Amino acid sequence: MFSIDFTFLWTLVNLLILFFVLKKVLFGRVGAFMEKRAKKIADEHQLAAQERAEAKALLENYNEKLQTAYLEGDAIIKQARKTAEDEAARILAAAREDAAGIVENARRQIQSERQTAVIAFKTQAVSLALAIARRILRRSVNSADERLLAENALNELAGMLGNRQ
Repeated sequence: MFSIDFTFLWTLVNLLILFFVLKKVLFGRVGAFMEKRAKKIADEHQLAAQERAEAKALLENYNEKLQTAYLEGDAIIKQARKTAEDEAARILAAAREDAAGIVENARRQIQSERQTAVIAFKTQAVSLALAIARRILRRSVNSADERLLAENALNELAGMLGNRQ
């Protein structure tokens, strides 16, 4: 059956000695190394979780600031449009006012030129009337006659021109 001999015992003792030596020397160091490695991994995992949380907070902060910037940009654009529309309305009102002034000045100038033309026409008409009257009468017309003829001609012309206007 089973017999225990000296080689077996000697091998068993060697194995036990080797086991205790390895346990003291090698397994202690390997265990310490494994503990350090496990602690390092746990610390890195915890640090990564913290950094992930910080990154998430920064992203939320960034998104809030971005949204605020978009809202401020929209407000600035709306204000700029309103300002531009107000300025355009002001410019158009000023242009209309200037145009009305120009039209009024043109009307005054036309009226003034019309009056000047009427006066020139009356003067020429009187001269023509006097010339015709001299020929018809074949005599010289004195200043009293000229005045009377001129007044009559002017009155008739004024009546004609008054009907035209």
